[in-house]
Amino acid sequence: MLALLAVGGVLLILWLDKPSPEAPPPAAPVSGGVVFEPKEGAVVAVADHDGRVFFLHATFANDPSCEPKCYESELRELGVRGGTKLGNAGGEPTTLAASNTHATWGRSGLWDLQPLAGGERKPLSTGGERAALDATHAYFAGRELSRIALDTGKSELLVGSASAVDVGIDNLSVYYLEPGARTLWRMLKQGGARTPIAKELDGIVRLSVGKGRVYVAARGKPPSTQGTIWDIAADGTDRKELAKFEGDPVALDSASGKVDWIVYKPGSQAVLYTAAAGSPARELRKFDAPVLKGSGDSKRELAPDVASTERFVYVTSAGGLLQIERR
Repeated sequence: MLALLAVGGVLLILWLDKPSPEAPPPAAPVSGGVVFEPKEGAVVAVADHDGRVFFLHATFANDPSCEPKCYESELRELGVRGGTKLGNAGGEPTTLAASNTHATWGRSGLWDLQPLAGGERKPLSTGGERAALDATHAYFAGRELSRIALDTGKSELLVGSASAVDVGIDNLSVYYLEPGARTLWRMLKQGGARTPIAKELDGIVRLSVGKGRVYVAARGKPPSTQGTIWDIAADGTDRKELAKFEGDPVALDSASGKVDWIVYKPGSQAVLYTAAAGSPARELRKFDAPVLKGSGDSKRELAPDVASTERFVYVTSAGGLLQIERR
């Protein structure tokens, strides 16, 4: 617009730009990156249930009498301040499982069970290396397949000599992998004989149970280094290859038909992949594996873990708990 201005008897004609409308506020940043960064120790395991994300923060214990170094671990739930502490225990945990009411963590048959609403932590002695939880029981896979009632602590043997490397559950059934038999097994929670729902699966190491499907990660059969993600109907009526990839899978999870897995070799970067029915596998992120550091030169590189939600994937990394948004 025009403006007239008299200065020292001289009339000046000025052109003034029309004020621009106020710029809109910047969009809120997309959540992502490291969501829990420990000052010491490392995030060693992660799990999710119904949108809640839980993780284990482990450190070396300050006990000079411990040789080799003892571990301490804290169970935390991801929240606005990074992580709310729910419980703690000793030992060297590598695996975490959670339900709406409880979480269990441990390794080599030594586990802890923590009520999420507060209460006394209970040590559990099982033969399990992997675990799954529902509203009433904790299930453990190892030399045997067993379960422990959450209310009474009563232990029940489901399958003897199972040689199971992983276990998963849905509302009605328990699923487990037996590499020696190259088989994915299913049995009803209410009892009955186990049923093979997929056979001749070489190199099987991890499973994740989705809605009506079971996803299985398998290593390549030597000399091949190419692994496979299998997509198998929970009733055994069909199976298909969901993805092929290079390397050893160490962690697997799924959410809403999306399957996420980590390939890792000690001394190298870990790689997070994702796939879904009808979509090719793609790489989501390369990252460094978690390292548990103590005083002096005490340190240990750990295999990373993964937990999947509909929007985000969470992995344990050298920087802490890492959140990756799906695109």
